[in-house]
Amino acid sequence: MINPFSCMKFVVPLVIMLVGSCPASAVELQAGIGYEWWQYSEQDTIPAAFGGGRLDSHAQGWGVAPDVKAMQMLDDWQLYLHLSGLVPFNTTETFPNHRQSDQLSIAQVRTELGFDYIQPATSFGLWSAYNWQQQSRKLFSVGGVRVIPAGREPVHETISVVLVGVHASVSHLFYSLGRLQLNAKAGIPAYVHVTNSLLSISDTFSKRRGWEADAGVSLQMDQFMNTSTDVSFTLRYRYRELGGDAKPSGFWPRNVWQTVLASADLKW
Repeated sequence: MINPFSCMKFVVPLVIMLVGSCPASAVELQAGIGYEWWQYSEQDTIPAAFGGGRLDSHAQGWGVAPDVKAMQMLDDWQLYLHLSGLVPFNTTETFPNHRQSDQLSIAQVRTELGFDYIQPATSFGLWSAYNWQQQSRKLFSVGGVRVIPAGREPVHETISVVLVGVHASVSHLFYSLGRLQLNAKAGIPAYVHVTNSLLSISDTFSKRRGWEADAGVSLQMDQFMNTSTDVSFTLRYRYRELGGDAKPSGFWPRNVWQTVLASADLKW
């Protein structure tokens, strides 16, 4: 199997070469906080070897979403590193076909590296992200009866994904308030790894299926209230779908992750 990180030995020298050949400005820092609503679902047909039937689940909740971003201009190019997270709160997950429910919380950390070509009103570029998500389940109930599966609770499932994709944005002055920017991204999974403490699995996916896309709008206000600090307000929708052949366990359900983020950021 190809190591998904092996490409870094080619990417890092390329970035160093570009950084060394372009006049660089000072590094800009951005930090913010947001409110993120999320929805998670599993939808798949269970193979006969695993009992057959349907596996469908649904949960939705919200969390606090902090983020930090560092940006470096290199002539007309921008190199950025973006760290973001999701601090979870408990919610209820249901499996209607099995009359099952549990208490679910989802925590997430994402590291994204991007390289954009910047023009006054447009930008486009490439990005790669490592997304780590942990799903913790407890208080299981089947048909209204409390159960502890295999005597283990809570049950932790961790999903690690490496994504690669493209990005584009357009912006325009919005009266005297600032610059309104529309952003869009799309990517595909290059690597997927799942662990589950109940099933004692550690699966790496072959024949990966899925994609991620997001779209958002930001209002960027430079020198907010006559200070040296820029302020931006963002509203963003993200959709991610994952599936594939799980090895060695043989089965892992297709899952869909959707979020709506409302955030405010300060930039120095």
